[in-house]
Amino acid sequence: MKSWPVKKLSEVCIINPKKSEVGGFSDDTVVSFVPMSSVDEFSQSITLQEEKELSDVKKGYTYFKKGDILFAKITPCMENGKVAHAKNLNTEIGFGSTEFHVLRAKNEVLPEYIYSLVSSSAFRTEAETKMT
Repeated sequence: MKSWPVKKLSEVCIINPKKSEVGGFSDDTVVSFVPMSSVDEFSQSITLQEEKELSDVKKGYTYFKKGDILFAKITPCMENGKVAHAKNLNTEIGFGSTEFHVLRAKNEVLPEYIYSLVSSSAFRTEAETKMT
């Protein structure tokens, strides 16, 4: 039986996709808005989405789209498990806290796998050792 290849997260994910992707959307486009408080550390899911116009959030907030993984990059939120798979957004694109890392799975890996990996306590414990 062959073993799975070991790869860096950056090889299988786009990390923090560019906001320029929303350049084709009009400023009055309604988008989902997810503050850090709307990511539950127990269910590891988005518990509440607000709807805002793109013009209100495109500057100063973190961009993501449906299917991306949100991972808290600050303490204690990251250690407590603030991570979510944005698969059930009300809109195709979203914005949220500047304290999220966004992970977008590339074609060779399922987003559910990335979500499972980064939501594990082992991953978060290792990530905590890399914080500066």
